[in-house]
Amino acid sequence: MGRTLIIFGGVSGGHVIAALATSIGAKLSDSLPLMAKLEVHKLKGLSGPKFDHEFATDMVKDHKQAISEFEKQARGQGPVADLARDTLPTLHKHLDTAEQLTRGG
Repeated sequence: MGRTLIIFGGVSGGHVIAALATSIGAKLSDSLPLMAKLEVHKLKGLSGPKFDHEFATDMVKDHKQAISEFEKQARGQGPVADLARDTLPTLHKHLDTAEQLTRGG
């Protein structure tokens, strides 16, 4: 059974991820996980400041979760760990931006 990697729009370098997935025999998924689909559904019903707040709050939660997962992978060795280490600074910047948005920044 092959591994599956989910590609999120916030992670740049999709060609790098695709090449890595191919090299380790992983299957790339272009569909959103169930929780992300539920977040999209929730956001569709909002507008204005309510949308802005919920979107930023979701981004904080999602980036914290992603950072946790990438930190776990970064402790390893090999190309997946290398990609995780290379990506963590960008994820931290995105988290900082999302946190600023939740504070009205």
